[in-house]
Amino acid sequence: MAGICREELPNPEGPDDDLERLVVEAITLAEGDMRRAIRALILGQHEIEAEKAAQVSAGYIRRGLY
Repeated sequence: MAGICREELPNPEGPDDDLERLVVEAITLAEGDMRRAIRALILGQHEIEAEKAAQVSAGYIRRGLY
C-alpha cells in the first residue's frame, strides 16, 4: 500500500478546519500511510474506552447507566 507525501495533503484553512488539521496531523505522524494512521486512531480509541471502563464502578454498569 503506497503512502502519500505531505505535499499531497490538503492545507486546512478556515474556522471549520480543525478536524481537517487533525486528520492531516494523524496521516503525517503515520508517514503518509493512511492504514497505519487509522489503525493508530482505533487503538487510541480502544485505550481511552478501557481507561474509562476501569474508572466506572461495576454497580453503575449493572444498572445500565454507563
